[in-house]
Amino acid sequence: MNASQGPAGTGWNTYTLSKWGITLCVFKDIYQLDPGGQGVAVTTDLRYGPVPDIITGHVVYAARITDGGFHSRYEGLRLLGTEWVATYEVAPDKNRVKGTLVCSWARAAEEMVRRSDPNS
Repeated sequence: MNASQGPAGTGWNTYTLSKWGITLCVFKDIYQLDPGGQGVAVTTDLRYGPVPDIITGHVVYAARITDGGFHSRYEGLRLLGTEWVATYEVAPDKNRVKGTLVCSWARAAEEMVRRSDPNS
């Protein structure tokens, strides 16, 4: 996170979805927080498949952060030909985040677990 970039700070995230060691999709996200602290403009560059630069995508969508950062809702995320809505909730122990992504034809769940102590 860089608090001096963007309207009220900018963060970056890159993650890969894979199955049996084969890359299915790579997401490269840029998050720009608005000065009010709840709105986020998200830009995602996508790479589908194991070979770079063959099938790519670019998506711009919005998120809303609530409950002091413990809940979020992303809308307008267009993937696989349809629009998805994603919701995330941070666990009370702050070591896990559970997410649900829903569209007209599918529902996906994910759970992220902290690997290290952020205070170390």
